[in-house]
Amino acid sequence: MTFQARLGDGPSLRFLSRPGVFSYGRFDAGARALVEAMQIEAGDRILDIGCGCGTNGIFAGLKSGPAGSVVFVDSNVRAVALSEHNARANGLRNFHATGSSAVEGLPAHRLTWFLPIRLIMPTEPSRSSLSSGRSSCCSQEADSIW
Repeated sequence: MTFQARLGDGPSLRFLSRPGVFSYGRFDAGARALVEAMQIEAGDRILDIGCGCGTNGIFAGLKSGPAGSVVFVDSNVRAVALSEHNARANGLRNFHATGSSAVEGLPAHRLTWFLPIRLIMPTEPSRSSLSSGRSSCCSQEADSIW
């Protein structure tokens, strides 16, 4: 099943989804609220944990532009395949998709954003709101998983 989603005046993106994967057949209302609250900047590096079919990471990755990157992680291999397919189909070029039930073995880089299933957590704990959640400072543990 495919569905389309648009944020504001941006382009409409098309997503392939399958049963058993988060966001099956629709752009989840919680995911939409999360993506609308993000203030992604050019060059941001995003980790989309529990990526489902990839909607959040793809919207974030497109906002971060060619200098940014996204890592999609899900324990469901079908979700990983869908996020990879949808990223390519929607023009996201700098990404990596992997199946894992633990955040281990990912490429080592600095993180700017974590995108857990339904919550954005800035990588700097002192940030208190979603609108100011960008961070260029990460813990050693976060650095080692990217």
